Amino acid sequence: HFSGGNTSLDALSVGLPIVTWPGELLRGRQSMAMLRILGLEELVVSGADQYVAMVAKVCLQPGYRSELEQRISAGSARLFDDPEPVASLARQLLERLR
Repeated sequence: HFSGGNTSLDALSVGLPIVTWPGELLRGRQSMAMLRILGLEELVVSGADQYVAMVAKVCLQPGYRSELEQRISAGSARLFDDPEPVASLARQLLERLR
């Protein structure tokens, strides 16, 4: 019942699709944010039935899984190479030190 933070990043970094069912707390929404950055919101579900159906689709439909892998690869720079989040954190930390 925690987050998929590092596990999700690890999977996405090698092009593996993930499915997430986010909760209300931040720790349960990290994977959702990653998928949104990649433009893969269809992998964000809101209930058990949707979760099972999407996991089955990803696992049992090789063509769909391959399409997802290609989309992850094509969008990975948006997730892994965007300097703005680090720059924003640096600005916030510097602001608090003043």
